[in-house]
Amino acid sequence: CFNVDLFYSDEYLSLSDGAKVLYLGFLLNSDDEGVVINHTTAMRIIGASKENLSELTKEGLLLQVDNIYVIRHWYMHNKIQPTRIVKSMYRKQLDKLCVNEQRAYEFT
Repeated sequence: CFNVDLFYSDEYLSLSDGAKVLYLGFLLNSDDEGVVINHTTAMRIIGASKENLSELTKEGLLLQVDNIYVIRHWYMHNKIQPTRIVKSMYRKQLDKLCVNEQRAYEFT
């Protein structure tokens, strides 16, 4: 699922076209907790640049935790039943984050 409110926000609309496409690609290539799986491979498939990736982190749509990227607004987009979630293998990195009242990841 995609939350259209985010896609109509100034935050998203101010991104370059490449960063917008990369964000969508990352939404499709994430685990059940919003961790982007193989970000380098996803970037190659999409044809995105390192600048696009930097733009997403600079604008706060992605959080970099150690060597992984997490979609900040993952829980705004997705409501997976707790019994159906496959826990991320990146527990150590996710333990550095919490989910705030707006259902967005932030650093603890």
